[in-house]
Amino acid sequence: MKQFVLASGGQPEWSEPELSLAVNARGRRAEGERIELESAGVELRAGDDQAIASLAAPVADLRGKGPWPIEFRATGDLARWEARARPLLPPGDWRLAGRFTASGKLTCGEEQATLTGTRIELEGLAFQGPRLSFQESKSELVVGSAQWRWEDHRLDVPSAVFSGTSLGVGLEPLRAAWSRGELSELDATVAVRTTLDRVQEWATAREAAQPAWLVRGRLAGRATVRAEEGKLRVETDAAVEDFSALHASGKRFAEPAIRLAAAGSYDLGGGVLQLERLKLDSKTAVVEVAGNVARDGPAARLALDGQCRYDVARLSELGRAQFGVPIYAAGQETSPVLYRGPLTLAEAEARFGLAWAEAEIVGFRFGPGELATHLSGGVLCGEPLEVDVSEGRLHVVPQVRFGGEGAVLEVGGGRLADQVRISPQMCAGALQYIAPPLAGVASAEGKFSIDLDECRIPLDFPERGSLAGRMTVHSVAIGPGPLVHQLATAVGLGGTAQLSRESTVPFRMVQGRVYHRDLQLVFNDVTVTTHGSVGLDQSLALVVEMPVPAKWRTGNATLDLALKNQTIRLPVGGSLLQPAIDKRELERQAGQFLEGAARNVIGNELNRQLERLLQQGGRK
Repeated sequence: MKQFVLASGGQPEWSEPELSLAVNARGRRAEGERIELESAGVELRAGDDQAIASLAAPVADLRGKGPWPIEFRATGDLARWEARARPLLPPGDWRLAGRFTASGKLTCGEEQATLTGTRIELEGLAFQGPRLSFQESKSELVVGSAQWRWEDHRLDVPSAVFSGTSLGVGLEPLRAAWSRGELSELDATVAVRTTLDRVQEWATAREAAQPAWLVRGRLAGRATVRAEEGKLRVETDAAVEDFSALHASGKRFAEPAIRLAAAGSYDLGGGVLQLERLKLDSKTAVVEVAGNVARDGPAARLALDGQCRYDVARLSELGRAQFGVPIYAAGQETSPVLYRGPLTLAEAEARFGLAWAEAEIVGFRFGPGELATHLSGGVLCGEPLEVDVSEGRLHVVPQVRFGGEGAVLEVGGGRLADQVRISPQMCAGALQYIAPPLAGVASAEGKFSIDLDECRIPLDFPERGSLAGRMTVHSVAIGPGPLVHQLATAVGLGGTAQLSRESTVPFRMVQGRVYHRDLQLVFNDVTVTTHGSVGLDQSLALVVEMPVPAKWRTGNATLDLALKNQTIRLPVGGSLLQPAIDKRELERQAGQFLEGAARNVIGNELNRQLERLLQQGGRK
């Protein structure tokens, strides 16, 4: 046949430039009206694709009821075979690709049809659906046997295995029956093994952007499905070993094992999955919920209630991985869990609490506390939190907004930390970005407070956040640190210093840099003022201002008075732990000040002498 076309009901057409069909049969008339079929074969060819079927044994009576043993073999391109079958299949947005070879034996009789020894070998298998893009370089499907009973429309598959390089699926067994076109009986057990990186790859292959988090781990699971009075009874048990999640920024979180167990029933008519129990078990947390999942158009809506038992120390490890800041906490706590709505956080409603026995965040030591949260309208709001922190008090009203930028942390303005006792650990954390002289100090004593005007931090990319406020220094004395040491060495200051009492240091974070001004560092004989910025990568871009130090004095009262009124302005680069003062600029300014002061002294002396001579000449 040339230019063959098959169309049905508006479906895509099956068209072939050339299609050939070869049929052969050999038989003989036996006794009576019986015709014995000795051999028969059918071969269909379309380009490089072919399908062959032949009798595996003679048939005693061509007009009888069998059995008919048929061996079959087919090879070709899956994309072309899928296109050929589309007019006969229900519509759907899916595609197949790859090369295949299929073989097996089908025996048809009056009561049943039996499939044995079926094997399908696949190379370059690719399946693309609306939300899934699946690839396997080499795989095969083996069906040990399958039986179909004509009278009661019953299918029995004792075993079937799909195995590939990264996916294995086992079916053992499958029993199903249909009555009046509807499923009336089902009993099946499915086992799956794969890796999470491949699952993520298949689920996100059609997305333009790379996922922010890449997951790894070995997944193995088993599900049992049974049909009971119009409902499907489902029980599942799955485990992930060596789980890890790696963020694009380098953050990482790991779990040695995660287990998921669930049981429930699905209403075939109403489209509702009733969850009797769902338990997620890991070292970090154990979540147990019950409820239902209902269809809402193409999406699903969840209504779940339960509780979560969690290890606060493990959660703090997750916080360190997510936020990249030192977070340490302790406690074994339990909080209620509620979730309503679709899986998209922007449209769901949820409630959850987080409690701790003790905690430390960037050096701030917290007493016992609990943060209650409520998710609604894409915003996760925390109840106002009041908690003791390092002999002071913390007051915070946090919220996390979910949207196009991902999760964004926002904190309301006002007094955040009140009369908190400082420590070297705090100085090594957030405070060193606001007040760079605190970086790397060996000791720190005193108290401070912090007021916020603005706080908006994308959790996945904190460097893109904005922050503004004021640090009030009540009394802070510090020991030697990198910046203090550099200043002491360069201009001869003492090795210890303190921040100016009851002073205010405004700060703001823009594009990954924290800017400050009016920070006053008091040494024994001089007060140093700094302004500039510190990058979240700890790079420095500062200017240090100070009067001329005592070691530059000459002993000439007039000259020293002139120097005393000068101000040194030194640029400081490098990093928080390795600041770099421009010594050439320091020498240049020193020479310039001395030269200018001497010139002023000489000029003043000449003016006085000239005035004296003029006065003497007037008297004469």
